[in-house]
Amino acid sequence: MTTAIARHDLPAGPNAERLSEGLDEDLIEEIDDLETTAVLIDSALSSARLSLSARCVADPRASAIETWESTVNALQLGSALFAVTGARDSSVECRIKRKLRTIPATGPMSTADAGTWLSAVWLAVICRDEDRAKDIDGSIALGPLAIACLAYDAEFPLDNESDYLPKHLLQRTWLGEFPT
Repeated sequence: MTTAIARHDLPAGPNAERLSEGLDEDLIEEIDDLETTAVLIDSALSSARLSLSARCVADPRASAIETWESTVNALQLGSALFAVTGARDSSVECRIKRKLRTIPATGPMSTADAGTWLSAVWLAVICRDEDRAKDIDGSIALGPLAIACLAYDAEFPLDNESDYLPKHLLQRTWLGEFPT
């Protein structure tokens, strides 16, 4: 039996669709500028996430291809942010908005932080992009680990093993070893 969990009331309709379309148009300009102004990649990622949120208001079930495209754009920009900030070469090639783009390396940026990393990993998982999930620099996926811990504690263990979900944190091996 499926339990329906209603989302809080958000104003959808034609205004939400128009807002989504406008945000998408602005995002395209930001993406096109990345090959010359890579330091604004964090702004483009924020715009992509806003576009995705707006699309999900207009299309709560994500049944429209535009919502999927917004999801993929956010994934690709999240991945690109970590690629350009961690690049050893002067530029990196990243597929964004259906095009392979050469983006200059930026070096470290304060926005390439743990929260942004988590969002990028979650987007990779949502898009089922295993390669990007592996390529995004990081050692642990806190959000998925937390969900996996809840499932394990509810005696619904996962049949997957990954170093992103450390076994002994998942299986509470050290729980009670010292006060938390």
